[in-house]
Amino acid sequence: MSGFIAVYACAAVSAFALASIAVLAPRHLFVRAGAVAAATFLLGTAYFGFSDLMSRPKPVRMAFAERAAEDATVLGSTYKEGEAIYLWLQLPGVDEPRAYSLPWDAKQAEALDQAQRESKKKGHAGVVQVKRPFGQNDSDEVEKQMFYAPAQAAPPPKDRQGLGRPEPMN
Repeated sequence: MSGFIAVYACAAVSAFALASIAVLAPRHLFVRAGAVAAATFLLGTAYFGFSDLMSRPKPVRMAFAERAAEDATVLGSTYKEGEAIYLWLQLPGVDEPRAYSLPWDAKQAEALDQAQRESKKKGHAGVVQVKRPFGQNDSDEVEKQMFYAPAQAAPPPKDRQGLGRPEPMN
């Protein structure tokens, strides 16, 4: 079950429980009808609100479940000066990439740009790694991410003679 469906199911159960309490209470008919209408409005609002939130980057300070991640791959990035650094991250053990936003920091933006340039030089098409993307227990650590280019791939193995020439034919 996706996270969206689980959260929406919790909201729906809560709305149903509250509407049931209101309907079963000894109140006038218009009060009970209003409770049902409010629950219906809550369900519609929650559905569209949750689906809208899915398309927005999550602030790293709100990434509680992901705190254990030691590193992540930065698949894409952009920034808005003075506002935020936006990252598209591939986390280990998670099938689909996720969008996150870091608070604006000129040093981090420069470190990310530098790591992307280094990655391109190494032939990794600008793909960058980030160590401790969400910090570890300390909220200040989120401010100290370390962006780096992946290590250069090992060269292909040479033939047994080490000369790189084909063996003579008999």
